[in-house]
Amino acid sequence: SRALLYALIRSRCFRATDGRDKVYALLGLVEAYARDLEELRPCYAADHSVEKTYINVAVRILRDSDDLLILSCVEGRRFQRTSLPSWVPDWGCELQTGLRVTGYERYSASGRLPMSRPRLNIPRLTLTVYGVQIDEIVMVGEVTGAVLHGEPFPRWLDIFDAMQDNYPGPGSGEDKLDAFWRTLIANTFKSTGEMIPSTTTLVPALYEWLEMSVPDDKETAERKDWADRVSRTLVALSGQFGGVDYGHQMSHARHLRLFLTREGFIGRGTECLETGDIVCIVPGSRVPLVLRSITAEEASLHGLSEDNAYSLVGGTYLHGFMAGEAFDPSLMGGLIKGTRCEMEGFVLV
Repeated sequence: SRALLYALIRSRCFRATDGRDKVYALLGLVEAYARDLEELRPCYAADHSVEKTYINVAVRILRDSDDLLILSCVEGRRFQRTSLPSWVPDWGCELQTGLRVTGYERYSASGRLPMSRPRLNIPRLTLTVYGVQIDEIVMVGEVTGAVLHGEPFPRWLDIFDAMQDNYPGPGSGEDKLDAFWRTLIANTFKSTGEMIPSTTTLVPALYEWLEMSVPDDKETAERKDWADRVSRTLVALSGQFGGVDYGHQMSHARHLRLFLTREGFIGRGTECLETGDIVCIVPGSRVPLVLRSITAEEASLHGLSEDNAYSLVGGTYLHGFMAGEAFDPSLMGGLIKGTRCEMEGFVLV
């Protein structure tokens, strides 16, 4: 199942006239695995829709996997057919979504906590996963792609201004500037398979990128105000210059947006996330997951209470939580800021 999932991830931006072929065209690569699996057998009957194909492959991968990597392939309703359950990736989406790190093996948000097997309810098309709620998103920034195309990013600077001087992440002790630049590039270089060492600093590179973001056209009052604000931010930062192309490091993942949580944790996740969404760590997923509460009406359609029913928005980078820092591996629950946290079930619809 891992080989099939990796093939689906790597071929996501390819085109297919029939959406079902986004799955069927790859089965030859995993012939030994897929040969005897009825739900993966190619079927082009009128009653076997693209949605049914994607649901079948998601269910098969979940049943055969010892992790929840497939859930991090979800990027929210903007990149998904509305008729699909929120936990089923839409392989027909040809955009380069996510953190752009296949497999996320450099991350381990839940540390060594064992995964509780997810519970599938096929008639209701729900999936129950077990994890810990970390915090609620209270501020969101502009989409990275728009910023890289020259659009102003005042909400990024609002987030930076709202951050605590000493980052509150577990065991962090770093200042907010370090947390900020690391989050913007998910604390990783695209060319490496590891997170950036704590001894490395890209503050000069961030400074240089910000300097280039000052608009040349200052004719309107709005553009002048924006230029003045970026300039004030530059004054607050180091005046050194570096050799790393910071904008290039950000450009690998364009469909993401910056966010800040109520407790002051900064992250970068799918552009579909909104204020009010919650960030959870779910053992089995190498990256935290963003969930959104659903309405009582939506919950009732699935025979559920709204208290624990959610839609999956996607995976995310949450600074200070990507290497299991929040948890004591000797506990089934864990420790976040010194408080024992119990696992709870989240029903995804």
